[in-house]
Amino acid sequence: MNRHTGASDNAVAAGPATFHSRSGRAAAGFWLFALVWNAISWPVAVAGWRDAAGKSDRVVLLILIGIFPVVGLVMLAVAVRATLQWLKFGRVELVLEAAPVALGSTMRGQLRGPGTLAEAKTVQFSLQCTRLVTSGSGRNRSTRRKLLWENQCRISPDNVKVAQGQAIIPVQFTIPYEQQESDTQTRVQWRLRADADLSGVDFSAEFELPVRRTDASDPTLTEQAIAAATMLLPENEQADIYADAKIRLLRRGDAGLQVIVPTVLGRSPGTIVGLGVFAAIWAAAVVFMATHGAPVFMSVIFGLFEVLFLMGIGSFATKRISTRFTAQGLEVRKSHFFVRSTKRIALQQITGFEHAMTGSSSSGSRQKGHYRVSVSAGGDSVELAHFLSTKQQACWLQGVLEEHYAKLTEAAAVKS
Repeated sequence: MNRHTGASDNAVAAGPATFHSRSGRAAAGFWLFALVWNAISWPVAVAGWRDAAGKSDRVVLLILIGIFPVVGLVMLAVAVRATLQWLKFGRVELVLEAAPVALGSTMRGQLRGPGTLAEAKTVQFSLQCTRLVTSGSGRNRSTRRKLLWENQCRISPDNVKVAQGQAIIPVQFTIPYEQQESDTQTRVQWRLRADADLSGVDFSAEFELPVRRTDASDPTLTEQAIAAATMLLPENEQADIYADAKIRLLRRGDAGLQVIVPTVLGRSPGTIVGLGVFAAIWAAAVVFMATHGAPVFMSVIFGLFEVLFLMGIGSFATKRISTRFTAQGLEVRKSHFFVRSTKRIALQQITGFEHAMTGSSSSGSRQKGHYRVSVSAGGDSVELAHFLSTKQQACWLQGVLEEHYAKLTEAAAVKS
């Protein structure tokens, strides 16, 4: 059996392979970054607080200066959490049936960790393909992780086995043939992450995997084919996705179906709170520049960005979509910034439903995609759901819409 210790090992290997989590090195990295950040931010903050003590706008100054030590404390908390995870769970193994993982194939394997994992209600796996993108130069050089593809799956306690004090958790993902290979030159990486809520410290482990086109790759296993299979999940898994999506489905007879997508504020209030805090800090920066002789154009530019932030928050807080099926077709009602609109689509105009990733957000090294579902009709694409937090939610909703559309078209054909 081949053994891989982590990110740097992308060697092509045949047959089963074992990968080890990077929790120890990740904890060390968090500590290094947190200590360097705090060593710089705290002396600067103390000096700034002394300087701001006698000034009339000291509140704004304190907000601007104090945010850096606060970020430092958050970094220390992350480092402590990562250390506790490493001490509690140790080195976790991922054993795959074959490595490198073939594009256009189903990756199968087992996560092997401490027996306490069997106590988790569910274990959430996330497989992501990302690219490291570097922009700027010199001191302005920065690197971010761009999400290219992802999928998730949940494992219930019934599927977790315990042998000799070790929890064995199955994991399986089908990877589209058209996705990109792992490549150090193009900086494309594939990562598998496992998370579980437990009493005390939650479990988290991450593995970097080599993914290639091999003789085992099947060109027919495309993104579209995989999405279609996702729509046929068992009812119990669909119920879990439905609960997480916080979308309301109202059924009225054979023809009637109403899909209500609440505002992001109603589905994910934490997102609005985070954006609100960021907007408040940015507003403090704008006030500081305007009152301390900064060039007018800089104050104007930063002020315009503040307006965009507030518009984004307003959009998340007010955008609501209700889609209703009738025997005649589709009625889409949208409320956005308290402006209401209605669009009616005849049954014969509908050419299909689709989902797409519209963006992603990051938290440390973690990436999270956001998805929309739309209907194609008469050459137009009409949005039916927005800011869905997982691809599973988007595929599930698309499947619900397609299933009901098929029933209506079948009923219409019988009548004619």
